[in-house]
Amino acid sequence: MLRSGLTKGSIDEYLQRRLDDDRCTSFQTADELWSLFEGVKHGIGPRSWSAFPCGSGTLYSRNILHCIRLLLSHLPFVDHMVFGPERLFDSTGRGVYNEIHTADWWGDTQDLVPRGGTVVPMREMSESGPRWS
Repeated sequence: MLRSGLTKGSIDEYLQRRLDDDRCTSFQTADELWSLFEGVKHGIGPRSWSAFPCGSGTLYSRNILHCIRLLLSHLPFVDHMVFGPERLFDSTGRGVYNEIHTADWWGDTQDLVPRGGTVVPMREMSESGPRWS
């Protein structure tokens, strides 16, 4: 539910209408669901947030290195991760560029890194949309 982009209100409404035939017993609200996710053993935990006053509100952030470490070591992701650049070509010898790891820039950048180092592209999100860094 959380991955689908539903609002907390929509999740609460779904749960209140009992559309799951009362199969959901471990949580009754979106907040309870979020708390369960925060407590997952392989997560970085609810105390990992830092709060900073910002204008008329508060900016919440997490240590990016802890987040990267979590993502790179999370076993359910292992079959979906690529750890190096790959050069793909079609039957005529033209380059195929369909994913970030097939782009020229990754291979070109990796060639500049000292032996033993690895370029790890990370996609970051902001209110203005996704960015690559």
